[in-house]
Amino acid sequence: DVLAYAGVGHRLGESVRQHVEQRLARALDAVRVGVEHHALVDDDVAVVTETKSIQLDEELNGRHYKTIKFPILREGKDSLIAGFTIDDTEHKFAEQALSQYADIVQNMQVGMYVYHLENLEDDHSLRLVAANPKSTTLLGLSEHDIIGRTIDDIFPNLRQAGIPERFAEVVRTGQSVEVEELFYSDQRVKEAAFAFKVFPLPDNHV
Repeated sequence: DVLAYAGVGHRLGESVRQHVEQRLARALDAVRVGVEHHALVDDDVAVVTETKSIQLDEELNGRHYKTIKFPILREGKDSLIAGFTIDDTEHKFAEQALSQYADIVQNMQVGMYVYHLENLEDDHSLRLVAANPKSTTLLGLSEHDIIGRTIDDIFPNLRQAGIPERFAEVVRTGQSVEVEELFYSDQRVKEAAFAFKVFPLPDNHV
């Protein structure tokens, strides 16, 4: 998955290009990933002449690659070019999948809240850390009204129904619970019937 190469650069000017091209031709052909050879040589010249590292993100035959090149400076001697190419396909696909899931959550027509139980022994420490747009429109509240606040701040009347305790228990036990019907209202939220499922998430989130 990882290929490495090294080459030698000369002084500034055309001699740099010629030397790099001759020295790295075979190695560059082995690690090139979807860009023309002359473009790769230009990159190597820039690494030597400008003494800077560069990163290339490339695609070939459905695979994604990340190439990093950097100079090795030697006092009184020619500079070296070092680099490596990594097959980054799985990471790229994972990023795309996460983006798709985020789009689904943002556009789903049901509300979703993520709470963090900051103190495992205290359900008063349940704090809302994330919510999708539908969750705010259902309640008639803004994101500013709820994100970062505790469950008691947001829904002051949930405690009398024992909901915070149940949320905390889900965190502690790792067992999901489902509430089929709950009538709720307070000074800001109009009375309505809600149904929801509570399930555990990593790092004491629910």
